[in-house]
Amino acid sequence: MSDYIIKNYQEEFIEEQVAVGTEVLKDWKFFSQTSAERLKETYSAEDFDPETRIYCFKDEKMVGFLTAAVREVDGQKLGFLRFPYVLPDHEKVADLLFEKIEQVFKKKGISKLQGVAGEIWGSTVEQSKKWGFKEMGNSFSVYTLDVSSASVEAEIKEDIVEFDYERDVEQMIEIFIKEYGQSREAAELNFKTIKEYEGPFLTHYVVREDDTIVARAFAHVADTDDPTTANQGNMYITDESYRQSLQAKLINSCKEAKIKTLQTYFNPQTQHLIEASKKLGFKCSVETKLFEKEI
Repeated sequence: MSDYIIKNYQEEFIEEQVAVGTEVLKDWKFFSQTSAERLKETYSAEDFDPETRIYCFKDEKMVGFLTAAVREVDGQKLGFLRFPYVLPDHEKVADLLFEKIEQVFKKKGISKLQGVAGEIWGSTVEQSKKWGFKEMGNSFSVYTLDVSSASVEAEIKEDIVEFDYERDVEQMIEIFIKEYGQSREAAELNFKTIKEYEGPFLTHYVVREDDTIVARAFAHVADTDDPTTANQGNMYITDESYRQSLQAKLINSCKEAKIKTLQTYFNPQTQHLIEASKKLGFKCSVETKLFEKEI
């Protein structure tokens, strides 16, 4: 494979990286290529490490890349990677990219690698096993609910009201930081996106007690190519008596908007919420796993 050349990050690679990523990810579910503008922001950050971005070229054309980062988990530094994105007919360069990032992490004194793989994401599961990773447990999962047949028997309580951005946003940001483990930056971006939403369907409810938010539910259509599927955010509940009532409220709003499917997402920080969703009728439709390797 001597006709392939491996290089580390250079700013002029960004546009080509986006093109390759877009092509590779076009058939993947629940995963999309980050925009060039967002990449430039990320790669200009003070803590960005260019050694953790590996690119492969053939005849001066980018044919694949791998992104990674050093993370600290329970006081231990580890290397977290996205399995390689490689164009068709160049699949063999995935091995070159992985070998290179493994060398990079070893030089940094990292002894453990992690990555997330799933059958919905190309050959990531096959690659993880080929390179000696071991499955450690669930990572990202999607649960869905058939709105047309959904029926939640619950009285819709009068104190369930529309979310008021100016009044509620700061409380919700703090809730996302404390309950869901999000950074302040991520939480602020989440609610900024909600405020600026211009799509076909969004419903957002809260319950307040003495001006303190004690429950929240949210759903919206994210993919305008499929206006019949809405994404439901993880409910925030401090009083279980509101869960059924909030779900009934969301389902009624979805039926009025001719939404056919509600889907909700879980990551390692929100796995504990899955059982509550299953009791409301949600069923698992997509599951990915966390994989780990000692190096």
